[in-house]
Amino acid sequence: MMFFHRQATGCSDCDHFPFPAIYIRPHEKKRMDGVFDFMRTHVFDDDGDVFFVNYKLSSEVVLLKTGRALEGKYIDYVSTACGRKLLPVGPLVTDVCENAEESNSDVMKWLSKKENHSTVYISFGSECFLSEEEINEIAKGLELCDERVNFVWVVRFPVEDKTITIEEALPLGFLDRVKDRGIVVSGWAPQANILAHPSTGAFVCHCGWSSLAMFVDTRMLEEAGACVEVSREGDEVFKGEDIANAIRKVIVEESIGEGLRLRARELGEKMRIEEEQLIDDVAEHLRQLCLRNKGNV
Repeated sequence: MMFFHRQATGCSDCDHFPFPAIYIRPHEKKRMDGVFDFMRTHVFDDDGDVFFVNYKLSSEVVLLKTGRALEGKYIDYVSTACGRKLLPVGPLVTDVCENAEESNSDVMKWLSKKENHSTVYISFGSECFLSEEEINEIAKGLELCDERVNFVWVVRFPVEDKTITIEEALPLGFLDRVKDRGIVVSGWAPQANILAHPSTGAFVCHCGWSSLAMFVDTRMLEEAGACVEVSREGDEVFKGEDIANAIRKVIVEESIGEGLRLRARELGEKMRIEEEQLIDDVAEHLRQLCLRNKGNV
């Protein structure tokens, strides 16, 4: 947030931003500049500071869907910069579902037949729809991976394209060529269960995290030692070869993959441990705030 505040306001000392791992490339800056311009013109007419305008509406505190285990130093930095107390409430993610129907779904049964950490789960959320070119490149990348790499790929279509079938959306013959090591799901899948399954060794996603700046989220996780960024040239579509290379690093190259999974587990455990305490801290802070302002209501 603070990084983009500096970018949006043309801060003169942006080179002194204290977190060098958080950066954007020229084509990413161009895209974000377009977002800034749109927000200034159509959303926040009276305030050009598009990233802190909502914080300014708060008299004292701002609640954030995140945790200190991963973003503690960034939370403290932004809190100082914006003059508001930032209180993380935890990631608020869905726990593994114990529902027997979900646990015994076709996807979970298929996954249980695969070796530990041999499968990559691919999903871009409920609001991100892939173009035909992006679908083709991901399919190409999965085919380029060797037989040691299995996959579960969730493909979603916008409402106006609901009549499109998986077979029509994917490259001709793709499903037949990968039938022994891959499954493609249209619509919903038990994501929390899939990610918690011992056969799952990697997760390909856009690192959206309810954020405009997906590439910054990616670099934050990369700095934490929990992910590998898929490389690409400029603002081009991610290429199949680069997708395959990233997947191989995590699934096939044990020295890299095991380190990433270990770090991800460590972060996940820290976030689970702190989540209840974060909620308690927020509740107490809001209670105190209400008591202080009781006479002003």
